[in-house]
Amino acid sequence: MVGPVTFRPQAIPVERKTPPDGASRPVSQQVSAGQKLSPQLSTSRLADLARDLAEAGPPVDHARIARLRQAIAQGSYEVDAGRIADALLRQLTV
Repeated sequence: MVGPVTFRPQAIPVERKTPPDGASRPVSQQVSAGQKLSPQLSTSRLADLARDLAEAGPPVDHARIARLRQAIAQGSYEVDAGRIADALLRQLTV
């Protein structure tokens, strides 16, 4: 059985320095008079992008898949049981 998690990160103080060029002004002051700022649009766009990435899944190496399929079809694919066991053990101990 696994015991309770007792690690609690400590807060690290952060120093804020204002750049001399005034770049730290509020966004509302940085936008020119003719522009409109729409935080809902950017939030919505970010949510759409996040959903698209989640639905896409992890990247796929199609060339590697083709090489593996070819090796299996030719009967030249060799399984390294020791390497697989090592990887499984690493995953279990993390």
